[in-house]
Amino acid sequence: CQDQPGNKMRNDFAIKFKIKPGPDLEPPVITNSVVPSGTSFPSNVKELNFSISVDDGTAGVQCKYSKEVDVEFERMDNSFICNSIKDLEKGGFTCNTKFTNLKNGDDAENKFFVRCKDSSGNVNKESFELSLFGSSQLTIKSASLPSGSLLTKRQSIAVNTNKDARCFFQLNNLDEKAFEITGQINHDTLVTFDRGSNKLSVRCVDESGNVDSRESTATLDNDRNYPIITRVFKQFNQLTIITTEESTCNYNTKTSSFNFGDSQAIEMTGKNSEEHSAQLIPGETYYIICRDTFSNDSPVYSIKT
Repeated sequence: CQDQPGNKMRNDFAIKFKIKPGPDLEPPVITNSVVPSGTSFPSNVKELNFSISVDDGTAGVQCKYSKEVDVEFERMDNSFICNSIKDLEKGGFTCNTKFTNLKNGDDAENKFFVRCKDSSGNVNKESFELSLFGSSQLTIKSASLPSGSLLTKRQSIAVNTNKDARCFFQLNNLDEKAFEITGQINHDTLVTFDRGSNKLSVRCVDESGNVDSRESTATLDNDRNYPIITRVFKQFNQLTIITTEESTCNYNTKTSSFNFGDSQAIEMTGKNSEEHSAQLIPGETYYIICRDTFSNDSPVYSIKT
């Protein structure tokens, strides 16, 4: 402190005090559930492990639940097992139980009402409500998968499911990949097969976690088909072509009498791909040869610009 003439205290004046704790009147708060309300589960599930996080200032909590009908805490017949130590990262005490005898099938609703009580006797007056829904089985109704002997390595796959799903494929021991077109009932993608024997696995999953799968085996023989140019267009001062398979293309604007890879050949961009480009020179004729990854050479294509 300092008075009006400017005299200051030489020493601090310390004040110590204590606050007497009042009675705990706050009931526990359910902060989180491992499965959000509204979640659906697979059609073959009859039991489900479930947990909640409960925040409370006391040394422990008890939690119970009823099914289909909301009742007071004391009348609830089903109990949780709650940890005695708070986990702050999870939002409090973790309480676990198992839901049994679940109703399943489309639109089958399982309603649960949860209440907790702390060590001071404070009880939730209103329930934490949770609805979990059953589902029907996911079925692959049809699957067009390459099998037997293949002559070209790029193959189309088509799958039809009985409801919306996401489909994935795995070739041999490579990583699983999503279909290029998926998320509804029709699913399509292209797969590049390896030379020799191949195992193709297809797996579809719906939003409830139902799964169905198919498999096939196919052998890719030496591809004897040469690349075919299916489309030609001009963009950004480039002449661009599209081929039926992955390939590398060479061109010459002076003569058609050249071989792939020789000194007269100029390589287009897009090596080992289906799209190839070269600098566009208006009025020139482009003579083009394409070679696929099996070394099959196309005839010389002639494109007038």
